[in-house]
Amino acid sequence: MIWAVGVAPSPAGKWLKAATDRAGRVRVQQDLSVPGHPEIFVIGDTASLDQDGHPLPGVAQGAMQQGRYAGMLIHRRIVAKSAPPPLHYFDKGTMAVVGKGFAVLQSGRLRLSGFLAWLAWAAVHLDFLAQVASLDPFSRALVKNLRARALPSIEPMACIWLPLCSVENVRGKRGNRKTH
Repeated sequence: MIWAVGVAPSPAGKWLKAATDRAGRVRVQQDLSVPGHPEIFVIGDTASLDQDGHPLPGVAQGAMQQGRYAGMLIHRRIVAKSAPPPLHYFDKGTMAVVGKGFAVLQSGRLRLSGFLAWLAWAAVHLDFLAQVASLDPFSRALVKNLRARALPSIEPMACIWLPLCSVENVRGKRGNRKTH
């Protein structure tokens, strides 16, 4: 299974000698496998799959749905069960953090912006992190660290991904944010 993200296309199409779309993503079948290679799955930003005549968006929720589907399919193959129906992407909406305590949200006809949208964003992401944290002790420790840094301070999110980054390094010794 190959899962990659980034701003440039993955070279996976070249590695696999597989057909790609204009953006360099590997064209996959409805079960996310590479044509002619049922043992190779490509998902996320590296994969190109059409649904209802349109390519699936290269967003996290699509990659997560593809990952769950590929994992289920691999498991069913291992235990000799029949294949599930082809993947059907479900668009749950879009959320994005715009600034400190401010986000935008769109799901169906619902559109929110501001602090309430940020709270919704935080709830969704903390729920996802809680699911990840149930996997192993390292993930639990990472999620605990993220929660401790992200919610009370509502500081820039970049710092919470760096295990050695401290709140003092962001705010300075007197609690004020550094301006360098």
